[in-house]
Amino acid sequence: MKKEFKIRKNLLAKAVTALVLFAMVMTAFMPVPAVKAATKQTMYVGEKFQYIIYGATVTSVSSSSKKVVKTAKVKDRTNACTLEAKKTGSATVTIKYKDYTRKTHTKKLKVTVNKLDITATVKPLDSGYVLLEVKNNTKQTFERAEVRYTLKNASGQVIKEDVERVNYVMTGKTAYDSIYVGRDQNIDFSQCEAKVTAAERDPGYTYKNVAKKNLTVTKMDEADDGTNITFKLRIKNKLNQNVQVVNYLISYDSQGNIIDMTRRTAYVNKKATETTSEYSVSKGTYSHPTFDHYELVTQAYTMEKKK
Repeated sequence: MKKEFKIRKNLLAKAVTALVLFAMVMTAFMPVPAVKAATKQTMYVGEKFQYIIYGATVTSVSSSSKKVVKTAKVKDRTNACTLEAKKTGSATVTIKYKDYTRKTHTKKLKVTVNKLDITATVKPLDSGYVLLEVKNNTKQTFERAEVRYTLKNASGQVIKEDVERVNYVMTGKTAYDSIYVGRDQNIDFSQCEAKVTAAERDPGYTYKNVAKKNLTVTKMDEADDGTNITFKLRIKNKLNQNVQVVNYLISYDSQGNIIDMTRRTAYVNKKATETTSEYSVSKGTYSHPTFDHYELVTQAYTMEKKK
């Protein structure tokens, strides 16, 4: 009897030990509530965008430095908040939100705000137009830049001042736009001013310039009737990504001054070839009496959704 009791006692001890070991193993593999690491985000002074958390309701948003990054909830969108870069520096943005089960979560963004190093200049064009040149010296491509400009005559009188939104401002490139002001305005361009005050992009995407080797642009059916030069473009995209293509037709006089600019765009799917509609360069003696030659400038970029 004592022997049988001793055997049962040993078996029970082994069973308890096994259960303890099993519990320890299961504890090691049990999921621990995850605390998400702070997400890094780069912004540029003047940039403003919405930060969206899909399937959630944002309850509050705050910034550790309102002078660097200003935050606010979006009134008509419960799953979003706005971030606005005010000055260079860094700040931690804290977003509290509830998921579909009404459970509360906290997300932190480490935001670095860089200088918006995009310069703008105004130059004369023919036929009462003014050229805006926007040079992007940052490492970020923007879909558009906001340019505040002031045009004056020789007496310093303001002829026109406004804000123009210039599209397709690619990193390391110059984007062009034109403004109509009317003929015979006698603008003194030495007194004119232009400044980029903000830029826009989709923070959910990564932008990348397309190298020339990945895009083939070929002129087709070029003709010159003495007044206009016309042609089509065949654009071949060698990449396995969709490409936004921007073509500038820039006309010059014999001294190399720009006298006219036209912008045309094309969207080419991955590994596809597109033929554009007809392009036209005006060289008429009335509109462009000093026309000497033109240049086709092609720029392109891809947009890839961040994971």
